[in-house]
Amino acid sequence: MTAQASETISIAGKELNLSHNLLHDTDAFRLFNVMINHPDYFLRLLCYFYPFTREMLRKYQECLYWVCLSENVFLDWDEELLMNFKDKWSWGLIGQYIIGIKGLSNPDLLLKYYEMGLIDAYDILLSENFPVYHTFENPGFSCKKVTQLLSKSEKLNQELQEEFKKWNENENSSQNDFQCHKWLTNLEYFLYHYPKQY
Repeated sequence: MTAQASETISIAGKELNLSHNLLHDTDAFRLFNVMINHPDYFLRLLCYFYPFTREMLRKYQECLYWVCLSENVFLDWDEELLMNFKDKWSWGLIGQYIIGIKGLSNPDLLLKYYEMGLIDAYDILLSENFPVYHTFENPGFSCKKVTQLLSKSEKLNQELQEEFKKWNENENSSQNDFQCHKWLTNLEYFLYHYPKQY
């Protein structure tokens, strides 16, 4: 068992308060078996969905998957959290999935982190929380937040238009996005297609 896998079980045991009650809950027992049999995989799952506290992030920062944490909408997001772990985040994912939720709902943050060189036009174009792509795709569509964002930086506006053009020319773009989350599909495969095994 790798050191990281060992740390995974430690995190799950200490922080998630797993107990012997798992033996009486079939779904929880299956999840526990996934954790034991596939600890690195389970740690990725935790990083995607568990609402880690800042103290937990600091304590376990060396063994967590920060790429997965960068899409975790259950963290208590704000600018302080972003800056405290500035060198750990996958900023492209932060731009696409996180900026726009909870404590980061101001679209000016996209411009701020773009100007800091942390996110690029591609990340902004694909933001799930601000309809930038939709604005370019449908010229008649209007979104006040996006219009304000685009009016603040001619450089960003130009880069967004170039990225939009590239995106539309790339026939495999949606397929590539699907591949990013393929491991989640695999987890469903484990848990639901072979329930007796796990």
